[in-house]
Amino acid sequence: MSSFVKGIATSFVLIMSATTAVAAHAEDAPPASDGGPVLSGSLDVWAGNDYVTPHGLVATTRGGSVQTTGQATLALPSGVAFTAGVWTDFNPDYDKIGTSTKTVNETDPFVAVTVPVTKRLALTAKYIAFIGNNLPKTAHNVALVASYADGAPGKKFTINPYAVLFYEVSGSSVIGVGKAGDTYDVWLGATPTLKLDGLTIAAPTWVTVGPKSFFGPISDGNLGVVTTGLKITKPINLGPRAGKWAISANVQYYHLANDNLRLVKSVLNRGDNDRDQLQFGLGLSAGF
Repeated sequence: MSSFVKGIATSFVLIMSATTAVAAHAEDAPPASDGGPVLSGSLDVWAGNDYVTPHGLVATTRGGSVQTTGQATLALPSGVAFTAGVWTDFNPDYDKIGTSTKTVNETDPFVAVTVPVTKRLALTAKYIAFIGNNLPKTAHNVALVASYADGAPGKKFTINPYAVLFYEVSGSSVIGVGKAGDTYDVWLGATPTLKLDGLTIAAPTWVTVGPKSFFGPISDGNLGVVTTGLKITKPINLGPRAGKWAISANVQYYHLANDNLRLVKSVLNRGDNDRDQLQFGLGLSAGF
């Protein structure tokens, strides 16, 4: 319980910091809506060949991966939005010889608040718990995300840069062999996106850096993973009362720059320590 309270407390500090930033830049923020709060929700299902975390941990390479995300968002007229949801990874035909997983591999509940600092810049404070077969203890984490929206009406191509400060509050290392709690890494990325008629093409790209202790016992610098990919999304029109539906296909290339990531991959996947990992899959999303 103390770990959970500590995680919530840290999230509160981040949220208050973000709110203060909004107040300080209120003159630059988007104008408030004339309407009331808006509630929306979504369910995303993705099926692919393996599960790789954003930190570069290759959790499974056998048995496939099915990932679901269900979330609800309450957006206030001021532009502040509150989100809560659950992400789950399933490993349907899991490797019974390996030590990495079971059918339900990991469940991550999360809560977040997003505040607009200016018309283009937004800050998000997020608390997320990692509950998984690979983790002896639940990992309590908080993240502060700064995202920049460079889009405009009629603009088809955008870059969408962002930065994430991911802080492990307590519990098991999210890398598996790194420091357990009170450590961090930073993600620097962008999602270049091209909007065409009836089709969206995106290229999710990011790198992670952090202190050597975050990654593990092997002294191999501060660079974690380098990744880029391609995602194609096509909306499905099921009528005005059926919500917003879309299908997608993606491929993502991960380069495990840090040898600690190769070590963990080897332990979880029968000695496979290849530095390069290719992930691909299909997705279905529904929103209201």
